[in-house]
Amino acid sequence: MSWRRGPYAIESAGRRIVEFPISTTGLWRFPVYQTVFFGFSDAKIAGILAGIAARGERLSFALHAVDALGAGDGVDPRLARHPGVAWPLERKLGFLRRVFGGIAESIRRGAVPRARRMQRRAIARP
Repeated sequence: MSWRRGPYAIESAGRRIVEFPISTTGLWRFPVYQTVFFGFSDAKIAGILAGIAARGERLSFALHAVDALGAGDGVDPRLARHPGVAWPLERKLGFLRRVFGGIAESIRRGAVPRARRMQRRAIARP
């Protein structure tokens, strides 16, 4: 485990792997991923993304497969507690469009570094 916020390389037994840690919020370091976002307003999500950009951090955003399934898609009942699982598919897809639209807009404005640049920097580090 590491408290690093940006990509970094780990070397072991002559091999190297680059880790892209999941993004976290500022002070509380709460993980930033889609499942959590189902409980937040669009304004809160925009604020979290803006905070990541303001700190100059890279955005690593996780999405679970169930995050793109609707309530009528035969999701296993054991996943009933998963945030957003009871949402109808259209509501969920609209929400995902807004979240990814916000991320895309941040990239267009240059607020969130592009993935390719992140990868080159991480790999170039000793």
